[in-house]
Amino acid sequence: MYDRLVRDTWTDATILQFFADQIDQMDLCLDQLAMRERNFDRFAIVLVDNVVELTLHRHVRDTYSAAMMIRGTDRPRHDLHLLRKALGQEFRPKVELAKQSRMLSVAVADSICSLHEFRNRAYHAGDRHEAVLHALAIFYFEIACTVLAAYRPRGWSRSTDDKLSHRTLKYIGTGDGVSLATDFLAVWRRLQEVGSALGDSLLADLGADLEQTIETVDDQIRFLVDNDVSPSGRSREEVIAEAELSDAMFSDDGHKFAVDHGGPTTGPEYFNWMRENYQCTIQGDPIPGWRNELCRLRAQTDRHRALRIYCGFMKDTNRLRGVIDGAAASLDEYIQSQIDAAREDPGPEPETP
Repeated sequence: MYDRLVRDTWTDATILQFFADQIDQMDLCLDQLAMRERNFDRFAIVLVDNVVELTLHRHVRDTYSAAMMIRGTDRPRHDLHLLRKALGQEFRPKVELAKQSRMLSVAVADSICSLHEFRNRAYHAGDRHEAVLHALAIFYFEIACTVLAAYRPRGWSRSTDDKLSHRTLKYIGTGDGVSLATDFLAVWRRLQEVGSALGDSLLADLGADLEQTIETVDDQIRFLVDNDVSPSGRSREEVIAEAELSDAMFSDDGHKFAVDHGGPTTGPEYFNWMRENYQCTIQGDPIPGWRNELCRLRAQTDRHRALRIYCGFMKDTNRLRGVIDGAAASLDEYIQSQIDAAREDPGPEPETP
């Protein structure tokens, strides 16, 4: 099946055309980054991600083809299960193969996976990431140059049918005199130099955005404490636990918990039962620990490590941040509704003496 898949899909461009197409996208990406505007940055990440994925996929195909040539005569150098999985649509197996084949270092491979997720969230989910988007796009651009330089095609080919855009001509001319094995390495170095010249603020931007994220949640917790209406008031830990409980009550997981443990699933009984039986998973006030993580991030000088810390924090705290944000938004909406109601019905006018 896979051999047929390979034969059906490997009738594509020469290596000259392939590299020329990547130059086209990378040069267009530089134009977007030079604008320093969030929507252009978002487009730049999409372009760079496409270059990385196409190059990694071509590496997968080359590796698979080489593995099939030695099949039955020698032990394969790579896991055939991973190879076959990498031939599909999933992105991570392509990165894993590049890491196993030593095309990419572990640090670069991890950063590519993180940046690919940023691209997906920005493109599909509409997440903005505006505070770090420009720096991330430049960093991903530099990594893409590394990927292109690390890719070693099984053969160097060109054709009279190759079509080179005006962007590509700026780097390699008409292509007639190009020494494919050496001149493209100079192109990737040149692109990387231009990308680096756009500035590197990744470490500062990641730190600033993480600090802003922590302070926003801290303000939300303080807002919940300051506006708590319980008779004795609640501590920060208590309002966080209440926020998690309220979130669980209205979630599918909370409903499933009640069903699995024989509790009611509707009406006031459901809410009372959940308060008595649901065990909150959030323990204590997270802010001090989060600030320690911020210090750890700011102590980094390696961009790959800093990105790993930042992405790990955002992933690990995503649920808790969502719970607190939802509780604060609900309380603010309630307060605003009470203010609006008071404005509409100011009560009886005072009697005239």
